[in-house]
Amino acid sequence: MDSGDVEDEVDTVYDYHHGAIRKCLIICNESYLNDIGCARRNGAKEDVLKVEELFRYLGYLVDLRMDLSGEDMWSVISEFAAHDDHAEANSCVLVIHSLGDHLHEDTFMACDGKLIPMKQILTLLNASNCPQLAGKPKLLFFICDRGDYKDEGAVVQRINRSNPMSSSQPTCGSPSGDYNKNLFLISNDVSEVRLPLECDFLIAYSTSPRCVNWRSNSHGSWYVQALVSVFQRHAHHMDLMRLITRVNRMVAEHFEANIFGKFYKQMPAPISMLTREFYFFPQNNVL
Repeated sequence: MDSGDVEDEVDTVYDYHHGAIRKCLIICNESYLNDIGCARRNGAKEDVLKVEELFRYLGYLVDLRMDLSGEDMWSVISEFAAHDDHAEANSCVLVIHSLGDHLHEDTFMACDGKLIPMKQILTLLNASNCPQLAGKPKLLFFICDRGDYKDEGAVVQRINRSNPMSSSQPTCGSPSGDYNKNLFLISNDVSEVRLPLECDFLIAYSTSPRCVNWRSNSHGSWYVQALVSVFQRHAHHMDLMRLITRVNRMVAEHFEANIFGKFYKQMPAPISMLTREFYFFPQNNVL
């Protein structure tokens, strides 16, 4: 059986259970203890209030927590991962809006200065430690600095195309050698299947590795502005990865910082470990 036949027989969209409780945890650290020396993250609370409203519209039961210590953050995230409601849900969402640590990439800082590695959060939610979410999409949004580098961007020429899609479809060759001799097709009638531990994750970083996450004191972060705008308009008819791609484009092309005549850009960096298309299926088309 060739790969095309296999793909045709496998379901390509995540299951959706109407009426199931879907949980969303949002943690926002806006104010830090005085002895840490970190300025208040003005605009952060406005960001997460918009995100809270968005995910309520998308059908999630939202729990918003503000200004947590490292111990409290671990406790809240651990309770979220262990919640019984996930067994009946078709997905979950975790949003971390915090100060990133410039010396340790992909680590954010709790309000008491404790460092939380993002990798450890994935471990809490993986298929082994959180079996009630195994095989279901787990959407993680990290709205944090990932370093102190400011991307100055580059001026490029854009070619406007009236028909950007070619009529011919590219083809992909197969690797040479007997690479598939130890691969087995798993039939649809088996009751158990072995999956990778970090299967079915979307990890949506608001910015690229080593880079800052730009945020306006009055309007909030560029990433949240784009996320809310795109999801509001298109979540009722687009799958998640198309939505995320549009968020990427909006942040990359529509936002720019001008600091004393120097211009800076930002590029989100999502990582998809999803195995199917995911649709939110909101009950209403208008927020």
